[in-house]
Amino acid sequence: MFSIASNTEWTIAGTTDWCTVTQNSGDGSASVGIRVSANTTKLERSTTLTIVGGPLSSTIVVTQKQDDALILTKSTENLDHTAHTIAVTLRSNITYDVIIPSDVNWITEVKSKTFDTYTHNFLIAANKDYDPRSAVIVFKDKNSFVSDTLTINQAKLNGIIISNPDVSVGTAGDNITVELRANVEYEMIIPTATAEWITPMTTKGLQTYNHTLTVAKNETYDDRTGYVIFKDKQTTLADTLVVHQTAKKGLILGAKTASLGSEGGVVSVELRSNVAYDIIMEQGASWVTKVDSKALTLYKHDFAVSVNNTYDQRSMSIIFKDKNSALADTLVISQAQKDGLILTDNRVDIEAAGGIIDVELKSNVSYDIILPAGISWLTQLNTKGLTTYNYQFNVAANTTYDQRSSQIIFKDKNSTLADTLTVNQAQYRAIVLSNKNQTMNNEGGTFSVQLSSSVSYETIIAEGSSWISDITTKSLNNYTHEFSVSANNSLEERVGKIVFKDKGSSLADTVTVTQAKTGVLLSSEDKFYVPKAGGTCNFTLFTNVEFDVSIINGTGWITQLATKSFNSKQYSFVITPNTTTSDRLGKIIFTAKNASGADTIDIKQSAYDGGFIHINQSQTAGSLVPQTDRATLKKLKIEGFVKAADFIFFRDSLPVLEELDLSEANIENNNIPGEAFKTISPAVRTLKSFIMPSSVKTIGAEAFYGCTNLEGIDLPVALTSIGQYAFSGCSKITEITIPASVNTIGGYAFSNCPLLDYVKSMLTNPFEINNVFLDINDNADLEVPKGKLSLYESTTGWGYTFFKRMFETGTDPDASVVLSTTSIKTIGKASTGSVTVTSTSPWTVYSRPDWISTSVNGAAGNETVNLEFAANTSEGSSVRTGKIIFKVTGSGNKDTLEVTQYTNKYADKDYETRQTHTLGNGIDVVFVADGFVLDEIVSGEYDQVMDQAITHFFDIEPYTTYKNYFDVHVVYAYSQESGCSNLLTTKNTALGVKYTGAGSSTSMSADNDACFDYAESVTGVNLRETLIAVVPNSTRYGGTCWMWSSGEAIALCPMSSSSYPYDFRGVVQHEAGGHGFGGLADEYVNYDTETIPADEKLSAQTWQALGFFGNIDFTNDLATVRWKHFVGLTGYSYVGAYEGAYYYGHGVWRPESTSCMISNIRYYNAPSREQIVKRIMSRSGGTYSFSDFQSKDVMQLAPPTKGGMITFDKSKALAKPVLVNGSPKRK
Repeated sequence: MFSIASNTEWTIAGTTDWCTVTQNSGDGSASVGIRVSANTTKLERSTTLTIVGGPLSSTIVVTQKQDDALILTKSTENLDHTAHTIAVTLRSNITYDVIIPSDVNWITEVKSKTFDTYTHNFLIAANKDYDPRSAVIVFKDKNSFVSDTLTINQAKLNGIIISNPDVSVGTAGDNITVELRANVEYEMIIPTATAEWITPMTTKGLQTYNHTLTVAKNETYDDRTGYVIFKDKQTTLADTLVVHQTAKKGLILGAKTASLGSEGGVVSVELRSNVAYDIIMEQGASWVTKVDSKALTLYKHDFAVSVNNTYDQRSMSIIFKDKNSALADTLVISQAQKDGLILTDNRVDIEAAGGIIDVELKSNVSYDIILPAGISWLTQLNTKGLTTYNYQFNVAANTTYDQRSSQIIFKDKNSTLADTLTVNQAQYRAIVLSNKNQTMNNEGGTFSVQLSSSVSYETIIAEGSSWISDITTKSLNNYTHEFSVSANNSLEERVGKIVFKDKGSSLADTVTVTQAKTGVLLSSEDKFYVPKAGGTCNFTLFTNVEFDVSIINGTGWITQLATKSFNSKQYSFVITPNTTTSDRLGKIIFTAKNASGADTIDIKQSAYDGGFIHINQSQTAGSLVPQTDRATLKKLKIEGFVKAADFIFFRDSLPVLEELDLSEANIENNNIPGEAFKTISPAVRTLKSFIMPSSVKTIGAEAFYGCTNLEGIDLPVALTSIGQYAFSGCSKITEITIPASVNTIGGYAFSNCPLLDYVKSMLTNPFEINNVFLDINDNADLEVPKGKLSLYESTTGWGYTFFKRMFETGTDPDASVVLSTTSIKTIGKASTGSVTVTSTSPWTVYSRPDWISTSVNGAAGNETVNLEFAANTSEGSSVRTGKIIFKVTGSGNKDTLEVTQYTNKYADKDYETRQTHTLGNGIDVVFVADGFVLDEIVSGEYDQVMDQAITHFFDIEPYTTYKNYFDVHVVYAYSQESGCSNLLTTKNTALGVKYTGAGSSTSMSADNDACFDYAESVTGVNLRETLIAVVPNSTRYGGTCWMWSSGEAIALCPMSSSSYPYDFRGVVQHEAGGHGFGGLADEYVNYDTETIPADEKLSAQTWQALGFFGNIDFTNDLATVRWKHFVGLTGYSYVGAYEGAYYYGHGVWRPESTSCMISNIRYYNAPSREQIVKRIMSRSGGTYSFSDFQSKDVMQLAPPTKGGMITFDKSKALAKPVLVNGSPKRK
């Protein structure tokens, strides 16, 4: 019940079928009751009631708890007698126990590593008894009597056993008696072939288990064998009586090979023989044994194959041999080889100068800290440990003129529980103009001034500037002012000022406005067209202002000859020859210096290698081609407007013209005139190439008649009509495509073209034509649109009278099927692939192995066929091959795809955990190799490299001692090409690793995003606390580590073939162990006489503040140096301060004379070992103590006898690590 206080009409919305009110509407105050029905569901439910009265509203949220329940998705599980693992799904909203009766030892619960606590797995042992059994599993609420039960029924082991399964009878026949033991109802089955000579004398009664059979006399000359099967009526359980009757000797196996999965089984072999024989099995093959089953005759043998627990495929031979001769047959058996959150303060306000803020968090969950993307002024100074809940964030100084705000979210990793800290920072106080000088042309106009200010101000337009007016008002925060400038009709320039002044102080800023005077600038020409050979452009310029001349896009090929003047003047510009293959466009711009006004002349120079002219409406081609050039002009390109009369000029005045390009011209009426290039013997037309504009619609009669040198013609897609005899006698044309838009073709249009052997018609509705293709090539082909062949065959003028073959687009008269590849290699896991079939005819999948399936079994043309490869369960490194034959329907033409499948069990991005931690919470280290192809992975080379890298990583202290804190994973990366990229060669590899320097340079890079993607294949990996060790497929010495201040690290470690200490081991221990996980600095010296610069020192100290570089310092004071706690300590007498480290000979010190971080030797100095151990303890959830470190510390090298600078091969110095502030920028 609730009360409504109102002086107006009201209504209630939001009721449901389970939540209703006693009154849905009313006028004035009222008391309203809420009715809620029982919740019989297993989910909590809620609804919101909204009371609306006029413009006001109020809400009431009604929430109802769920009905507690514990429900199994099934109550009974019926199983056969074999072993099983069953999954039981439970729906529950309460905590509960799983109870298995104490006397039921054949059911055990298998604990799952998944996070789904409502699915239970149970292992059911095989029932080896001849009686069925049953048990009940109880799922019970821990706090009440709510429960549900699962009944598991398991069938008995069925049996049918013949006491004497193999009987031999002489040729004369006889009666035989069969004794049978069974615990199932069965029937006796005599196959048809056997029933001809073996008949039962009695039938089985309810208690009768002896059967008498009559064997007739064998009248043939062949031994014979009969079978009497005693079979369970409900299952496949059976036993067989084999009856042999005594001819021509023979010994034949029904199958000569048998393949089994790794789980083993029984191999049954049928043998036809009438001689005594031996079964000879390979020595040492104890995994196959002969089973003398009572269900088998003398001529059928069962062999038991035990489970293959090895990782290699295996095979053996069994020989069935005549005891008295060399007659024999062999059976080969192959077996395959063997997964609450609260911030103390939710808001921090900070001044513009910035600073460090402390955040206190109380939490009992694991959580993430999420800073908004793109916010660089707010950074975290320390990361969350397992028990640390105090955080510091650095706020950079706000040098902008706006207040800014951001949020930091602390979020439960496993739910939506979160809390948010809001950080607000004040703006910088100032008045700043975005533009202090504004230039306007004489025509006036408007302009805007952007103003940033944190004070109250006023706008003052200076005296004498009345031609400037403020047309906008100040906004609330950032200010944009718009000003109007009236036209300057005078001949003088004018200047005005606008002052923006703080109302409470002298703070101000000023905009100066300069307006140009009125001027005149005009040229006599606006465009020139110049041939490839170049030329001169002459024009007149009229002006009354001082001006500048600029050349745009024409530098180097447009040159001015005349100088500018203030009066009317002739100008000339020289255009140099165009040596490029493209047209080029330039501009000559005349711009008034102190006033508005400009004029532009466009220059277009053709790249056409021949004559070039542009015809305007008032010109003709003849007026533009010099008389002196006509007799020798062979190539001509024309732009502009071509008239019908110009074709007469082309034909009659250009006697040696071979090429005419009108592709960028407009032809009068879009028509090639009739007889445009007609040639009558004995004259010879030299024209070889004619390029039409795409706009041409008609070609007149006899337009190209007799052009015996015309080598080809492309008809425009807009063409509608081809005149009679248009191309008749063009004896060099070999092919032609008729556009779909053509609706008329005159008679004999392509007649007498003896080389024309291919015609493609795009016409979807062919029309009758008259001898258009008379006397073309005798073997000419006609291609027509798909589905239109019958139309062309039945339409006059198109048929086989003129064409030897006609075919539709998409088909091929030379029917063939071509595969995009003829071989595929695939992994041993079930996988997929594809092949593209290219064919002009219908085709089918003619044959394929049973372990390969195809998405289609055939198609009518081109098709991408998806392939599915079943898992190769063969043991060891064996492979299997198969062929898929694709065959043209009704033809012998085919193509074959050969598939090779290996037995490797890992796909791309699959991973294998090589080591699991036994101490602490576990520290993930991911090893992945790059540049290895399928063959190299299958051969085991990939695994060998990974094993070597892992061995090297742990083969140095302190990693050897602390190895059990680590979880080591190997991720498989399949590359398209083998090897590693460098400056000269690019390899297509999964991670894109490459050498970035020339010669013996050691610097390297990779596709960091790809590295992270592969590492994230490992379940639950946290990149900020995971080293990614990448091994490229290269033996060239090198290596680089990429390190992010947020904790991510990628160590690139090639398989160096150099000798110790610059070998593969040295690279792994330096890059992966030293930099990548240890966060150590380089200690070698490149610059012996130089002192470390201040900026590099500051950078190193910044990283030291984040927990890196604990093995260098910038003081030699043993009382204050970072490793002072080692100085003078028993067992560490060799620890001191040795000048020279971090690339410089002076100003930076290292703790010992030698170390892996100098020359890759198998030794980290003591402070380096300590920093590595600190990281191990931090990441594994442990607590570091110096005394514990001392007790476990192992020094692998004897203490050095000399200090100071050590000598090493500088050419072998590994590249500096790439240090990146913040987190990786993922794509």
